[in-house]
Amino acid sequence: MIIDCEVVEINKKLEPNRTSILLGKNIVYFRQLRQLSQDTLAQQMNSDKGYLSQIENAKRNASTDYIERLCRVFNVKPEELFKERNFNLKARVDSRK
Repeated sequence: MIIDCEVVEINKKLEPNRTSILLGKNIVYFRQLRQLSQDTLAQQMNSDKGYLSQIENAKRNASTDYIERLCRVFNVKPEELFKERNFNLKARVDSRK
């Protein structure tokens, strides 16, 4: 028996999709709205700052568990993290004050 299968490049980098980009922008939006640095948010979520940064920059996908934790910290419903908005994001919230 011969089975046809598709060969997929394992190391091929995927382009960020619109949903990942929107999630990342909304995380930054809520983080800045609450004047939280990445360090502070990562600590509140018991997470890693590098992982958070990759999600904000749409380089990694967030799990549903991670999204749920973000919702608890920001006190928002999940749909708020995927809402289209006019983003007027600041350059950064600095944790080195």
